[in-house]
Amino acid sequence: MKIISITNWVLIGIYGLLTLYTLLGIGRSGNDAAGRGMESGLVFFAVLVLAGLIVLNIIPYKAAKITALIILGLPAIIGLSIAIGNYFELQKQRRNAAASEDGSAYFQDASRQQIAAVIAAGDVAQLKTLLEKPLPSLNETGSQSKTLLDFAAETATRSDKPQQIIQCMDVLLEHGATFQIADSAHVPTPFQVCETGSADLLAWFLNKGVDPNWVPRDGSPILFKVMDLDVERLEKVKVLLDHGANPNAPAGSHEYTIRPFTSPLMYTAQRQSWAIAELLLERGADPNYRTPAGDDLKKVLAEFEKPYEGPETMPVVYLNFKKKLEAKSGKKF
Repeated sequence: MKIISITNWVLIGIYGLLTLYTLLGIGRSGNDAAGRGMESGLVFFAVLVLAGLIVLNIIPYKAAKITALIILGLPAIIGLSIAIGNYFELQKQRRNAAASEDGSAYFQDASRQQIAAVIAAGDVAQLKTLLEKPLPSLNETGSQSKTLLDFAAETATRSDKPQQIIQCMDVLLEHGATFQIADSAHVPTPFQVCETGSADLLAWFLNKGVDPNWVPRDGSPILFKVMDLDVERLEKVKVLLDHGANPNAPAGSHEYTIRPFTSPLMYTAQRQSWAIAELLLERGADPNYRTPAGDDLKKVLAEFEKPYEGPETMPVVYLNFKKKLEAKSGKKF
């Protein structure tokens, strides 16, 4: 009984000091009105709780002191349970990350898991050995509609040895892997990695016969896809144009972030990617194109210029593009 009472007083003292520390810090600089109000409310609540605990610990009944001890121990118990939960969640995240890296997250059968692990390691020789025996499931999808070639391509985008992974992709192609399969849920391999991958990886796909004007069902040409993220965008657009991509192929009508039937030139202007817009213009993009809804490049540029007071306040790179645009089209924009 005495031990419980002393323990309660010690804990009450600790919580009291914490409450006092919070009270003294309410008026600190940088603490706004909302923060001060919330902290004041917490201090008031803490004082009431501490007062109740003091009363319970003074009452000469064992049940009252045990009740006080339980209440005082709740923060520690809750904190410990949260810490344990966070630990197990972290371990789960690490297991999931490892499974994504070695491919076991996508493939349930042992044969494809083994091949995926070899690809992740960039072991070209071992991959050739494993594929000496025909693998009927080579082009079958696993979790998230991933094929082995998809996994290899994604691995190449994040690997510190991408050339070895690309060699593994060569081996997969030699043994019958394909970029597109019959599964309607499968996104063509190049479209899965063209945003995050390098220009060299994109060039590899094109050199393997991928059509630079390939349009997936209800989608847009890959030219639009490579412009979404700032990962070698200019280089990838150049690679596509060098391989015959049509600079005037419009976007599809079912995109979330692209207006229906927008031209590549209009899209780059909307994204204010003036270096890419200049490249498209040099490669034959039509500045006079108009969508069925009546949108055109002139309207896009007018929207861009609205916040500016005049040409002298506009970005130099934009003014250079506009100068070349007007010189090529022979009219004002």
